[in-house]
Amino acid sequence: MRDVAALAGVSQSTVSFVVNGRSDMRIADDTRDRVQAAVRELGFRPNFTARAFRTGRTHTIGMMTDQIASSPFAGRIALGAQEAAWRRGSVLLMINSGKERIFDPAAVESLLDRNVDGLIFATLSPERIDIPVTRELVPTVLLNCYAAPAE
Repeated sequence: MRDVAALAGVSQSTVSFVVNGRSDMRIADDTRDRVQAAVRELGFRPNFTARAFRTGRTHTIGMMTDQIASSPFAGRIALGAQEAAWRRGSVLLMINSGKERIFDPAAVESLLDRNVDGLIFATLSPERIDIPVTRELVPTVLLNCYAAPAE
């Protein structure tokens, strides 16, 4: 960011505002153009880890499936989730657990350890599932399944 600022002749804060798309900051068009040209010339890429630390959002959605990744029909569900995440500037991180170990708590914990912004649980055929306690931690969506009643 320091190099981009020097090349564009602006402050690092200005670079940050332009790179992060801060529309609330009034930056002249010619300044914005210089910053964007310097970004392209230097091949600057924002540090998403630093951004996630600052904002508390990773722009990552975790998806737990049983056999969806191996099924041509249900694979469209994963594709739809990926496309929806991408449109919102996020990526999809999927774990296909297989029928034998559906929604292994260790796999769910692995996604939570990566600070996903939300979780999707999806099954190949409609069924009741036992999901670990995650709904209090991150927004959770169930696809083609339903949660076991609370005891």
